[in-house]
Amino acid sequence: MYIVRDKATRKIVHVNPAPVSQELEGADIYYQLDGATMEVARGELAEVPEYFDIDEQGTIVPWTLERQIKEGVRMLPSELKAVGDSIVEKTLAEKVADGVLKLKPAEKLVGDHVEQKTVAEQVAEGLITLTPTQVLDGDQIREMTEGEKAAAGLIKLDPYLKVVGKGIVPKTPAELARDKLIELAHDEAIKGDEIVELTPREMLEERRYDLERYKQAVIERYTEVSLDARRKQLPDHQLLYAAIGVLDAATVENYRKIASDHARALDQMTQAIGKASTPDEVDAIAALGDWPKERLHRVRV
Repeated sequence: MYIVRDKATRKIVHVNPAPVSQELEGADIYYQLDGATMEVARGELAEVPEYFDIDEQGTIVPWTLERQIKEGVRMLPSELKAVGDSIVEKTLAEKVADGVLKLKPAEKLVGDHVEQKTVAEQVAEGLITLTPTQVLDGDQIREMTEGEKAAAGLIKLDPYLKVVGKGIVPKTPAELARDKLIELAHDEAIKGDEIVELTPREMLEERRYDLERYKQAVIERYTEVSLDARRKQLPDHQLLYAAIGVLDAATVENYRKIASDHARALDQMTQAIGKASTPDEVDAIAALGDWPKERLHRVRV
């Protein structure tokens, strides 16, 4: 078959049913053939196609159904499409894209099926509006904790409390002191997140004590330790018995000697510390005393 077509209008001018094997040319195909305005297509077809292209070799290429649908010369129901010359149902995604299927605002297309959007997606798209005290936690909406409300400025936080994570807890003593909510004692200081009692030596180093006050503090501590040592050896009630005369003379004399020895040692230590000219000298003298050395730094003034 030979088909002669007008180049400009693409209308068929003439059809020659002769087989292509005859290899006809020019006027043998069509006696009025005009090469300037007409084109010839060849093909072994049973009938003349309504729509076709002519390739570079001059062969007739009939339009597939898919091409006809694309060019708008054929129509199919909106839920169908052409693939080559076959008619198939559109995928769900294609139906959505073509407007054949309308998704609800809270629905989404996943692969070729419809799913409900997550709560997080609905919040992000404004389909769900959170109240001022609600937060999105994973894919769940929950009420804020009191700590979160305080952090967001939705509630007023007591100055003695603080937000830790999502909760509210009491401030530490050190934090209360830093915030001027409690006052430190004269011998207390903040170290890290703790309030600590300063030793007399630390009080001296921080210039809260001068040398004389430091001497006094060491003497006071030594006196306290000395009395504790005497009480272990000779309890106060035994001294009272001796004073009121209910003990024999030998016992009273023994008690008087014990008390005198402790008093003498304390007086000697006190005088030596009083004569010291440097803090290191005070510490060295105190270290010679017959008492637990750690008490110098542990007993409260």
